[in-house]
Amino acid sequence: MKRFVCVDDQKAAGFPVTSACEAAGVSTSGYYDWAEREAAGPTERELAEAEPSTGYDLPRSDPVLSIRRHHALLA
Repeated sequence: MKRFVCVDDQKAAGFPVTSACEAAGVSTSGYYDWAEREAAGPTERELAEAEPSTGYDLPRSDPVLSIRRHHALLA
């Protein structure tokens, strides 16, 4: 993935994509696939994985109450 970012930086600087891909050791088709995925944004699965769920909501207003309620729910 870092190699594709380097290719993208080189492309933005005006270098040909084919030369940048060759220098980075990646295929041009791989770069264009990566660029398309990046432009599309995160998938529903990536968004779901980014927000861990505990299965229940804890109040955030009082941390002590939240900890006590958390322990009570686990007991």
